[in-house]
Amino acid sequence: MSVPSYIVGIDLGTTHCALAYAPIADAKKRGQRAILPFATEQLVAPGIAEARPLLPSAIYLPSPHELDSSTMALPFGPTEPTDVVGTFAQVQGAKVPGRIITSAKSWLCHGAVDRQSAILPAGAANDVRRISPVAASARYLMHLRDAWNHRFPDAPLQEQEVVLAVPASFDASARSLTLAAAHAAHIDQHLVLIEEPQAAFYDYYASQQMTEDEDDNETSLVLVVDVGGGTTDLTLIQATKDSEGGPSLSRLAVGDHILLGGDNMDMTLARVAEQQMNVPGGRLDAARFGQLVQSCRLAKEAMLSGPDAPDTWTLVVPGRGSRLMQRSLKTEITREQVQSLVTDGFFPVVTRESMPIRKARTGLAQLGLPYESDTAITRHIASFLARHGSDQPLIPDAVLLNGGVFKSTVLRSRLMDIFNSWFGSVSLLGEDRVELAVARGAAAFGLVRHGIGARIGGGTPHAYYIGVSVPGDDQAHAACLIPRGHEPGTPVMLSNRTFELAVGRPVQFSLFQSSAARRESPGEVIAITDDEFQPLPPVQTLLEHGGGRAEIPVVMQSEVSEIGALQLACVAVDRERRWELEFDLRATPATAIEVQDNGTQVTEAQGFNATQKTAANEALQRIFGRAKEPPQPRDVRQLLKTLQLAVNSKREHWTLPQLRDLWELSALGAKRRRRSAEHEAVFFTLAGYVLRPGFGYPLDEWRVRELWSLHNQGVQYHQEGQVWHAWWVMWRRVVGGLSAEQQRVLLSSVGRHLRPELGPPEPQSKKKKSKRQVKGQEEMLRLVGALERIDPSAKAEWGEWILKQVESGRSTLTHTWALARLGARVPFSGAVHNVVDPDVVENWLIRIQALPWKKIEGIAFAAAHLARRTDDRNRDINGDARDRLVSRLVQANEPMLAQMVRDVIRLEKKTETRFIGDTLPAGLRLRD
Repeated sequence: MSVPSYIVGIDLGTTHCALAYAPIADAKKRGQRAILPFATEQLVAPGIAEARPLLPSAIYLPSPHELDSSTMALPFGPTEPTDVVGTFAQVQGAKVPGRIITSAKSWLCHGAVDRQSAILPAGAANDVRRISPVAASARYLMHLRDAWNHRFPDAPLQEQEVVLAVPASFDASARSLTLAAAHAAHIDQHLVLIEEPQAAFYDYYASQQMTEDEDDNETSLVLVVDVGGGTTDLTLIQATKDSEGGPSLSRLAVGDHILLGGDNMDMTLARVAEQQMNVPGGRLDAARFGQLVQSCRLAKEAMLSGPDAPDTWTLVVPGRGSRLMQRSLKTEITREQVQSLVTDGFFPVVTRESMPIRKARTGLAQLGLPYESDTAITRHIASFLARHGSDQPLIPDAVLLNGGVFKSTVLRSRLMDIFNSWFGSVSLLGEDRVELAVARGAAAFGLVRHGIGARIGGGTPHAYYIGVSVPGDDQAHAACLIPRGHEPGTPVMLSNRTFELAVGRPVQFSLFQSSAARRESPGEVIAITDDEFQPLPPVQTLLEHGGGRAEIPVVMQSEVSEIGALQLACVAVDRERRWELEFDLRATPATAIEVQDNGTQVTEAQGFNATQKTAANEALQRIFGRAKEPPQPRDVRQLLKTLQLAVNSKREHWTLPQLRDLWELSALGAKRRRRSAEHEAVFFTLAGYVLRPGFGYPLDEWRVRELWSLHNQGVQYHQEGQVWHAWWVMWRRVVGGLSAEQQRVLLSSVGRHLRPELGPPEPQSKKKKSKRQVKGQEEMLRLVGALERIDPSAKAEWGEWILKQVESGRSTLTHTWALARLGARVPFSGAVHNVVDPDVVENWLIRIQALPWKKIEGIAFAAAHLARRTDDRNRDINGDARDRLVSRLVQANEPMLAQMVRDVIRLEKKTETRFIGDTLPAGLRLRD
């Protein structure tokens, strides 16, 4: 392993990336004056490369014949490139809609999507190649790496000490995903993370040489306000002098994650411009709106630059297709409009006692990101200072502004005027260092790790907790794992608290973090309150143990590494065994289902008690166990009723923990389901019921994978219609937990039975080629409708086939239900990027409205779900098409369906159940 020659700081920004570096040998002589900016070579036009201080965080994905590879090639990197990164990507993306990826960093912290799935560009056409947010972040890092290696071939970036900056508010998931991007770019050999506000302060501190130039004040409290393209980060740093008169820096607090920044300002301007353009249908499609947002970004930067800013700015959106009549759209926006919308909307004058206003998100969620509902950054700052004060808000002595937003002299002046009105005179630091401050500061921190410069202390910015149950108390509790301020790299063992670890079966640990000024010690148990604790993705796994299932006494060991990753382990009390635990990054709190509106939480305390479990197990053993006398067919068929009596609770009231308890018990009888047709049918029925909807509870992925192992075994009693009915119902009920590949397998298995034109079905075994009977066409069709993770083109193809059945008069209620599910704007379990293209759905709606609705059961219901409003222009149909359908629904006396097309609303429980085709377990509902 070679010895690093350079310290390299990287700002992986939402809008721009930047790199700064210092030769280690030179820094030992010259200190932090050795830090230099790195100009990144990039395409600025076809075939023209220039080295520029900033690399725009943009990736352009050209169509196959759009750009010649020679015009996309750089002196480094692939000779046949498939994408463009940087300035030319921005330029080309402004001309061609739907092919540019921006704000990948914001997607990294969006828990409602799988951030490792290919979902970007959001709203792109089906023929556009997509990549994941992690892959997009890795692509920026790869470009920086290749540009560096081209300039320094004898010192490749992979072998240097790299300091990568991340938002202070990034949680453990987003940090882990950032590390995954760095690993994909092969720059994680000597990698350290630093929080962006700290990096900005390191840059300022190094530039001012505060150890020499400070005044006589013993203490200085600095508020760092970092507003970038996608996030707002707030940090308090205290600068004091140690006993020898040297500098002592300590971070006192960091703010919670606020997904609010320049992107939101650009979208606000774009919405106003869109209204001025008189767009046919009322709204631009997602791709053209994205172009308008990029144009508004340029207008904002120019018109907020200062007194010499232009009075007006012309915004043009190129024409695209017959849908928008092949014409460009144009409007002008004035400097007064921009200053009012951005300055007053995002930096309003408020009192220092103000608090953020919590309200339902509106159009600011257009691009699919969960942006902050209150856009007033000044209210978030006031809340942050109040939260970390004792009896009154903290009063900073100085403010350090960072982030691209503060290139604007107008916004800097507005915010400082507000601070001065709150606290009197407050100094402004680092006024002209916003663009490269984070990259330079990251390099400065790298030098601090070599003993060059003062280090910011304060330890971890968050405290971490693990959920525990307290007997006799229904409120959620947690034990402190790592207190706030604990130094990274130092393990914490909760030796004063012993846990019973379940091995040989799935286990889950609930985790929380808090940035509040709390002072718990490791192991201390406290009550969880919503306003001070944020849930993290749970740690969940199946822990193997040679002795089968067991309960083993363990203590928890935790550590925050120097790269900011939370590491957990269970250590047996006898110290002979140890189990490392990992975050399940897909199991975020923002799944497609959520806790009910009454706020009740589904916890382990709501599972069956020991007496109920014993009774349920006995009932199951009588059917699937090794009983001396085989049960009567009637007893087998009535198993669900027997279980209700055994646990003294109706099955409609069984909670998720109770249902999963029953799966753990019933799964043991899977091998004995073939005793009779009744056994097989009731096992499939029970399995589907207790595992529905296939997700929503820790380790459901493991449970559904266990059930999927039965798929290749197929149906034993294939001549019995009841068995086939139960088989298809089971898969439909758990389909939300199946992967895209598993859903494709199911579609293939039913497709040829429903549509003979696809060809004869393939037999599951040669022996049964001539005798096998497959039944249950109605349930097969319902299963097709529920396959939300299949490719949108497959959904469109099946929806077209179903619609033709409806138009021919050969349809049933099942056909219209399946059409509603296939083309739904709001899927139940599939990702929102996987819906059928709005243009396809609009064509369906034209044909549906031409049909005689009174003769077709469920057609109004289907039409409403095809057109349901989401305020996500990636999914919504054209405004004119929506208005026409609303009128038709009103004429059909369907006011509730008309409302869901006209307005963004949450479904009533009755409508939700009808859409899903089943009831959800107690405690869950569809997330709209």
